[in-house]
Amino acid sequence: MYKLAIIGCGNIARFHLPAMQACGFSISAISGRPGSSEYLKNFASDFRLSDVEIYSNPVNLINSGTWDAILLSCPTDVMMDYLELTTKKCKPILAEKPVSNEPEKLKKFFKNKNIKVAYNRRFYKTTKYAKDFLLEHKNSIVKVTIPESSDELFNTKFFPKRLPINSYENSVHVIDLVRFILGDIKWSYHESIKKTANYRALIGVGKSEMGNSVILDSCFNSSDNFSIQFIHDTKRLVLKPLESAQLYDGMRVIHPTRDIPIRTYKPLLKEQLIETDVDNIKLGFRLQAEDFKNFCDGKKSIGATIHDSYKALKTIEGLK
Repeated sequence: MYKLAIIGCGNIARFHLPAMQACGFSISAISGRPGSSEYLKNFASDFRLSDVEIYSNPVNLINSGTWDAILLSCPTDVMMDYLELTTKKCKPILAEKPVSNEPEKLKKFFKNKNIKVAYNRRFYKTTKYAKDFLLEHKNSIVKVTIPESSDELFNTKFFPKRLPINSYENSVHVIDLVRFILGDIKWSYHESIKKTANYRALIGVGKSEMGNSVILDSCFNSSDNFSIQFIHDTKRLVLKPLESAQLYDGMRVIHPTRDIPIRTYKPLLKEQLIETDVDNIKLGFRLQAEDFKNFCDGKKSIGATIHDSYKALKTIEGLK
């Protein structure tokens, strides 16, 4: 049984912890922001961690001998400092995405083979469903919609050099998912639509490593949901939201009626897959924890690497 330490015990850690426990990890030590001792005690109590070591200073936890592997689920603005210290211990690390919202800073960790990045949507059943669909329909056209929320203050401060902060912190999980399914994407056309002191939308058309045409739009604050569509002849596979997969094939004509005096067309639903939480463990986290355990064991892992996170960030930055 691996002893797992956790730095950063906020909301995301509350998703990771039960998944890690279900996969056999023993939580040996926790830490958070300086001054968060009372919160850490409550966190330990919430998960009945009676034997856990609580460190008020994350650096002291890192330098202790209380762990075999570590989860860094701390905020992005302090992640790099703790990652640099933990890599020196040569033990397995799972760092919450995207590690940094400045991709160039990730290059220094390319040679470190003990780091995985927590892009948990790689482990959705709908992701495997999409990969299997593409194996049968290799020339599918892929449409990606990312209706990201926009932080006006960040935009104004860093515009136009940086995209809205959520493009780096949140949209990147969709980009990683697309890369995981299709391979690298090279944009042949891209455009950013701007208004005074911030971005309104990002648009890209490109080609994937597998040869698929990819069309992406990210209209900030749009009334929509994240989605990926795979279109091949009459078949259309839709992940919307990403936890749900609907396969359509063909159309049904609905003739005019007195109430609706126009002809309409409805896609024919052939298959549907909707994921739900199991044992109150958030989707993707259980399989991600199993994959990280395999990584600790020296076995094959499909989890994202630092290089994957770098490429995902550079892919979305390439649209500005």
